[in-house]
Amino acid sequence: MSSESTRTLPVIFSKVCECVEVVSGIEVKEVDPTSHSYDPVKSLNLSYDKRLSDDRGMPKTSLLILILGMTFMEGNCAPKEKIWEVLNMMGLYAGQKDSIYGESSKLINNDLMKEQYLDYQQVS
Repeated sequence: MSSESTRTLPVIFSKVCECVEVVSGIEVKEVDPTSHSYDPVKSLNLSYDKRLSDDRGMPKTSLLILILGMTFMEGNCAPKEKIWEVLNMMGLYAGQKDSIYGESSKLINNDLMKEQYLDYQQVS
């Protein structure tokens, strides 16, 4: 990398992380400064969840944006295992209730798929 890139990359990455948090409620936290490893973490100040919230105000938008982003990065077809790997890093597990998202597998399978935001297809 050029010296210019070395100086500007941290600034750009910081702005991108800030935008991701504002839009999706997911904070990108550095877990290992030496290897520059980052993990997605639920943010407490979720601000973009009104459009897909149910009557109890359960946030769906941030989870949907995360899944759609992963799907896009996987070439518009993300394996279920890969999605759950990332969700597990965020502390979301199939069959377990979360204080923010409720039961995440039900949210994904019943709500997001029923509302046709997501689609499940068997691939060989």
